[in-house]
Amino acid sequence: MIELNSVLNEEGWIEVSKKEYGSILELAQKLGRPVPSRQNGSIIDRLKPTLPENAHSKSLSVKYGLESFPFHTDGAYFNCPPRYVLLSLADDSNLNDRPTLLIDTNDLDFSEDEKKTLLRDVFIIKGGGRSFLSSILDRSVISGKTIFRYNKDIMKPAHQSFQNSLTLMDVKLRSADPVFIKWTSDKIVVIDNWRMLHGRGTSHINDMNFRILNRVLVESKGGR
Repeated sequence: MIELNSVLNEEGWIEVSKKEYGSILELAQKLGRPVPSRQNGSIIDRLKPTLPENAHSKSLSVKYGLESFPFHTDGAYFNCPPRYVLLSLADDSNLNDRPTLLIDTNDLDFSEDEKKTLLRDVFIIKGGGRSFLSSILDRSVISGKTIFRYNKDIMKPAHQSFQNSLTLMDVKLRSADPVFIKWTSDKIVVIDNWRMLHGRGTSHINDMNFRILNRVLVESKGGR
């Protein structure tokens, strides 16, 4: 676990094997406290390509269906987003070529003025049980910590001038060089959800019943 935490701190994400760390839930419990993504939901989410008409009303699939998902923070609608996101292929999933994509926000090369914009511009965050205000760079939740909170589909600028942050993010993400995760049956990916953004590649309709990822969200241990 010491090596895993060291790589997470350095790289923002890590791939490990189930043979070494056990199931996705066992690893999640070692990292912190697993939490459901929705009230009264399961600790382990099963994520699969879904047509909009069949999707959960608050999921990205309602808008994007089988298309690629934009880069985002998981649980951006939590007052404090989950510290880690763990993903793995479900046992009943087939292998295919649809990747998960990662972008390290530390590599987006924001200038000091751009960071001030991301700290200053305020958004109404929707998607959970209630709405609240937050900036993209959020230092208000945990003392001494900066959380990168970004999901353009649930963030509405509290003032029209605050659209600047979303425009800035669009520019930065278009020029970013994402990491592509290719899935194997033994792989678990751990993502630092306060730092990394992730998305998914385009799906084929045949993926709907055969490409399934398990996901577990992990709450921070004492603000770490």
